[in-house]
Amino acid sequence: MVKDHARPSAKDDAARTTIAAMGGSSAPPAPSPTFANRRAAILRINQLGPGASASSSSAPTARPQARGAYRQKHTWGQVPPHTHSEPPKETPRRHGGFTCVSPYYEVRGNKITLRVSDGDRTNVPPAEPYVVGTDGRVCSFERVWPSEWPAKMWKRKIGRYLARVVFERGQEPGEHIWALWKWPEGYTLWVKKTSKLGAGEDHDVRRDYYLYGSLSPRCRYFSSPKEFVLHAEWLMKGMPRDGRNGPLCRCEYCSGRSQTELNDTILDVKHAFLPAVSDNEEGEEDD
Repeated sequence: MVKDHARPSAKDDAARTTIAAMGGSSAPPAPSPTFANRRAAILRINQLGPGASASSSSAPTARPQARGAYRQKHTWGQVPPHTHSEPPKETPRRHGGFTCVSPYYEVRGNKITLRVSDGDRTNVPPAEPYVVGTDGRVCSFERVWPSEWPAKMWKRKIGRYLARVVFERGQEPGEHIWALWKWPEGYTLWVKKTSKLGAGEDHDVRRDYYLYGSLSPRCRYFSSPKEFVLHAEWLMKGMPRDGRNGPLCRCEYCSGRSQTELNDTILDVKHAFLPAVSDNEEGEEDD
């Protein structure tokens, strides 16, 4: 509160008493206009606060907004309309897809899960590097995790084949990309790196991918999605067997036919691997 320095002191009261006793007038002199204005300004400041102006009218006025009052009225992250820029356009997300459930598989939004498997996690490549050939080539294996792009490409190609052959469906615009949701139980994807002895890690390195896990006869690993799709189809059918307990599977290893022959004679395999838009875009993945 502003102190009113114009208020008479005790000495002034004593002086007025003495003057009155001597026969003089005890009334104080009339204040000047400047003094009256100053006193009125002090009273207004004490009543309205420091934000009031000395030249403002005597009528009560609203308090000014405190610092941060504007922020309290608006959500964080928003800006005033006159400075607001247009938000970036979001890419439409894929939605929908085919869904079904079977004792041997499950499909949710074009993602296929195999419920049966002939895989075993003990069927993996050698853990230590080894030398092959007479030119000193060194081979080593590394695990390919589901979030890596080669694993996603394998799963998409396998899923597209199963969609066309088993469900007679293709990739519809706007739908989730057809893909294998995860590897069958016991299966893992590996990359085989072959380089010259003493070469750097990324110098003249050849990379080949292999899907390990199957314990079926002659099916230790698959070297491409084309080799595995027919075996995956056999898994989706519940792994049927013949009278001799042999797998009724059309894949190269179970049937004994070459992959070249299978690609030429089985049209559904050839058509399933025609180029598609999903091969060239990463899109969204649910791994």
